Amino acid sequence: KGGLFVMKKKIVCILLACVLCVTALGGCTRGSASLTKEDFYTYDEVGNVIEEESGSFRKMIEGWKVYDYPDYSGNPNYPDWHTKRGIYVGDSAYKILFLYPMDEAECFGYDQNDDKKLNQYDTISEKIRHSGEFARGIEIFFGVVEDKEGKLFTYKEVEEGLVDETNIVRKSYLAFTIKDKKVYSIVLWRRTLSN
Repeated sequence: KGGLFVMKKKIVCILLACVLCVTALGGCTRGSASLTKEDFYTYDEVGNVIEEESGSFRKMIEGWKVYDYPDYSGNPNYPDWHTKRGIYVGDSAYKILFLYPMDEAECFGYDQNDDKKLNQYDTISEKIRHSGEFARGIEIFFGVVEDKEGKLFTYKEVEEGLVDETNIVRKSYLAFTIKDKKVYSIVLWRRTLSN
């Protein structure tokens, strides 16, 4: 009889520990470390940086690369390429919440009506959950600028006037298009500024 009591006590302790862990993780607003220069490149299946134009990368304008479902049919036609943090086209969009610093993210629709509708949801997680309501999906966006010393600052910091804009030498952004709770495309953009 004493062994059964001890076993029940252990099970209750394990369940309590699980509840505490889930509660602690649910309150997190920061998914991971701040963005790095490496976050603005894509990588092949063995981790090498992909810079050349090939596969399903399309060059739209100078500096832009798009990695997506090229025919928009839902049938991906792309190599095993991913972001530095391991996001692939077709992944669950919720994976972004755990791998990227969400306090540095912006989320928006593709026009003013979408933005207005999207703003009724408080968190990016809620916006992902409702991404199927938007014909073109939603975008989760990360942007940084690099100064002459090689330090990175978010676009938000620039907007808040915390960065001397005359010292900016490079701008980069990473955007994920989300449709039906899946990563539908990954867009990378980098531009070196001439001062």
